[in-house]
Amino acid sequence: MQNAKNAFGLALVLTLGLVACGTGGNDNPSLAQSTVTGVTLSSGSLNLSSGSSQTLTASVQGSGSVNPAVTWSSSNPGVAAVDGGGRVTGVAAGSATITAASVQDPGKKASLTATVTGAATTADPFNITVIFPADSKLTSAQKAAFTSAAARWSQVISAGLPDVPNVRISTGETVTVDDVLIVASGISIDGPGEVLGQAGPRQVRSGGTLPLWGEMEFDTADLASMEASGTLQGVILHEMGHVLGIGTLWDRFLNANAPICTDATRVQYGGAAALREYRNLGGQAAGVPVEDQYGEGTQCSHWKESVFQRELMTGFTSRSGMPLSRITLGALADLGYTVNYAAADPYTIPNVSAQTLGTPIRERLITPDGIINP
Repeated sequence: MQNAKNAFGLALVLTLGLVACGTGGNDNPSLAQSTVTGVTLSSGSLNLSSGSSQTLTASVQGSGSVNPAVTWSSSNPGVAAVDGGGRVTGVAAGSATITAASVQDPGKKASLTATVTGAATTADPFNITVIFPADSKLTSAQKAAFTSAAARWSQVISAGLPDVPNVRISTGETVTVDDVLIVASGISIDGPGEVLGQAGPRQVRSGGTLPLWGEMEFDTADLASMEASGTLQGVILHEMGHVLGIGTLWDRFLNANAPICTDATRVQYGGAAALREYRNLGGQAAGVPVEDQYGEGTQCSHWKESVFQRELMTGFTSRSGMPLSRITLGALADLGYTVNYAAADPYTIPNVSAQTLGTPIRERLITPDGIINP
């Protein structure tokens, strides 16, 4: 009887052992009959900029019902990182290998090279910094007009210039200039109704074609009347144009019928960009007409009033608006600025029969007294 019990126990153990080992340890009989033969990726290579992403897909090939899942990895996550869904994100410039490996058979995998370039650089905007001395004698509203004018010119000039450190300006301060600095103030000039102001660059950048910093000074006796007439904003915008070089740094583009411009009876501007815009508006003269009348401060430094009338950079104001035209933007481009022509105001050259003179601005132009080498 004892021997029979032992035999039964042995048979039971053997039977249980066969049950335990019968599947070979695979919980999915269908996968036990499948074989992974390879993995392919949706792309052979990947090019990204830093901060951008792109999603890859992986396909698992084989016989039978293969498991389609893969695991993703990067040889250099500091350059290109990849998540569990195959989304690759550029982190820093360089290259990394992105791999998708079969979950069913990790030995079967596919890889590609992800190349990451640096993030696209943001264009340096053009900045005009306006400084008001402590004794500027300007009201808050008048200061706001200067700030508004600076913002407008910064819309049409679309790229910055190199910063220049250690520049000493008329306030006694030593500053870093990015891209143009203007010292603005109200001063006593000659009483009401005469010279409204004076403006222009004080120092220019290396090469002498672009300003570094300048001044705008308005007669305190005329500021209130300009505000009351609604012309102050336009006049400030106009004078700021002189600081930027319109009429003050453009002499090399002028053609006059006399050796000295102020003795001429015909003055024209020949810079290529402004001339192109003038022609596009229907202008017929050989060059863009420049003012040849009205004396110092107006002659040779403005567009011709009898031709362009309301345009911002004639020597006259207009209560019906002073548009900043593509012609003036062309002159800025000739000087060396990068400009955005799309930001110009709508403007057409007036009919001769419709022309009437505006109100003369009566100004003095400041000319540079030094060159700064950055």
